[in-house]
Amino acid sequence: MKTSDKILESITREDIINLMTSFGVGHETMVNGDLRFQSHCHGSDKLKLYYYEKDEDGEHSPHFLCYSGCGGMSIFSTFMQINNWEFKETINYLATYKGISTVSHKPKVFGKETFVLEDWKFLNKYKKSKQSKDEFKVRQLPIHDKKILNVFDNIYPSSWEDEGISTEAMSKFNIMFYVNDWKAIIPHYDYRGNLVGIRGRSFLWHDLVSGRKYTPVYVENESYRHPLGLNLFGLSQNIETIKRVKKVMIVEGEKGVILSETFFPNENFTVALCGSNMSKYQRDLLLYVCGVKEVIIALDKQFKDELLTEDDEKEYDIYIKKVRKIADEFVNYVDVSIIYCDDNRLDYKSCPTDHGEKILKQLMKEKLRYKREDEDSEI
Repeated sequence: MKTSDKILESITREDIINLMTSFGVGHETMVNGDLRFQSHCHGSDKLKLYYYEKDEDGEHSPHFLCYSGCGGMSIFSTFMQINNWEFKETINYLATYKGISTVSHKPKVFGKETFVLEDWKFLNKYKKSKQSKDEFKVRQLPIHDKKILNVFDNIYPSSWEDEGISTEAMSKFNIMFYVNDWKAIIPHYDYRGNLVGIRGRSFLWHDLVSGRKYTPVYVENESYRHPLGLNLFGLSQNIETIKRVKKVMIVEGEKGVILSETFFPNENFTVALCGSNMSKYQRDLLLYVCGVKEVIIALDKQFKDELLTEDDEKEYDIYIKKVRKIADEFVNYVDVSIIYCDDNRLDYKSCPTDHGEKILKQLMKEKLRYKREDEDSEI
């Protein structure tokens, strides 16, 4: 149950009187027992703000009704207007007042422990399958002449250097800059080292606000777009390390791979999906071309530390489904672990590599195992 719902369920008439009094809002009890308060919601001292515990159907639904123009309001919006608070500030205040914990009870495991949902038993339903290299067929992407890269400026984005990305790491992945479009240039190579596409990371405000941060690059009206689901960024440069250690960490964006190289130069086993969905072909590149035995899923933290609204909960559910979908592709074949952080060590929407080597190492040590049916369960 959401924190806001717990507050509404537990709040009493006496709580409302005490809270409003503490906010400096006067009240009176009418003959019929209704409470009316001074209309501080719009800066008036007139007693035109009424409090009702039930809705028209007689269901418990504490709310206010201002007969002077504000109309119907929840207790949250009323307190926000009176105190000039944000929603989160209001929730935290009321939760503290009622002794309700604001810690989000999210399922903290993918097959290791279960705190909340019984349906997480799905994590133990899988049995390991044998790999078959004969099933894999290489999809050849169009190959571009690498001379096209001479068009771009052999400089690095200064903002990436400010974020701690080393010039050596950017050099390894052949990062450049295109002054004409004000973009970082990110060449994409297949696992054999052929140039198959070029993506640009824009630093222009109008591109960022319109959701065009990462886009294909055009040179003289020719597109260097390629199907992202038929390749993995970083596999070309990191394939020998991945084959040697037989494990891979999967992140969403190219920058996560380059940051990993900064932390672990020439020992980097990270690849990027360039999105949050994985194709079967990308999976098979790792299983059959690289022969990995362990997969570490490290998607961006696309959920908030506290799930205060329905939108927060929906976003968290979407994140879990995306992680599960990728894990399901691998769990029949290899060991699968998940980097999962529900505290403030990672910011909202940040990659596990974004906050430095120390935090990444902590999260790697805490990674959660996605279990199969034929393994001993800790539940």
